[in-house]
Amino acid sequence: MSNPVHALPVAEIRRREDARPLNDDALAELADSIRDLGLINPITVRQIAGEGYEVIAGNHRLAAVDLNGEPEILCVIVDDDDLTAELRMIDENLMRAELSTAERAKALGRRKAIYEALHPQTRHGANASDAAAVRWQDASRQVGDTHKDDRFTANTASVTGRSERTVQRDVERGERIAPEALDVVAGTHRDTGRYLDELKTVPREEQVEKAKRDVSAPRPTRTSPPSMRAPNPLYAPTGPAEASSLKMRTEQRFGFLDYVGALEELGKYEAKDVLAMCPRDRRAELSTHVSHLIDVFGDIMDSTT
Repeated sequence: MSNPVHALPVAEIRRREDARPLNDDALAELADSIRDLGLINPITVRQIAGEGYEVIAGNHRLAAVDLNGEPEILCVIVDDDDLTAELRMIDENLMRAELSTAERAKALGRRKAIYEALHPQTRHGANASDAAAVRWQDASRQVGDTHKDDRFTANTASVTGRSERTVQRDVERGERIAPEALDVVAGTHRDTGRYLDELKTVPREEQVEKAKRDVSAPRPTRTSPPSMRAPNPLYAPTGPAEASSLKMRTEQRFGFLDYVGALEELGKYEAKDVLAMCPRDRRAELSTHVSHLIDVFGDIMDSTT
């Protein structure tokens, strides 16, 4: 049964101290939308004894309603403890596409700590009594009940809609990099998966200073790996016009769908199959190109997820 919706005074609701900063552009756009269409989704709050209410999900909606000068806002009141409230707030942030790579890593690192504190039986290496408790809960769970004791990666993948592999990659960054270093990197030109994977190898006590130095340094440039293919004299352009024509023919032949098709074809092979096709003396070269592709597509994922 869902919780009822209440109209609460805006003045009695406060933001959490650890809430994400408000985005002014998004706030203005949201305020216009609420002014025209009304508040479509109520915010989620919990009551704090003697302090009114605290926002768990919906900080921008609260700020937008306040910006419009409205005295009340529709709210769902939940009875969350501190950890559950923080987990709910993190989950809302993780489902928003505008989180940067560093912000997502920090959120997932904290989410894992909270999730395993709330569900200690899901931790890697949980003891026998914890495992027995899980088996008892599985046996007693009714059909249709939400499984609250999934391992962390499976639960997070379900909540965020991302793959477990992506979750594992991001949470490793969040666990191995100091939160203060992630804060330094967030929103800068160093806010990429490639850089975070470099930063996580640095001793934790040195990460903040390294992040500060690297963020203040000039933006790095990407260098493409050398081509594995020997030049084909039949396709060598003879001048600017010929080069332009060759570029056009290449773009027509190797468009987006061709790249997708090629990736799908590569995905059918296992590592042993690729190694069997690649001469031993070319494997290091192949590894260089694969590493480059991982970085390229990692950056693409970081900019679109």
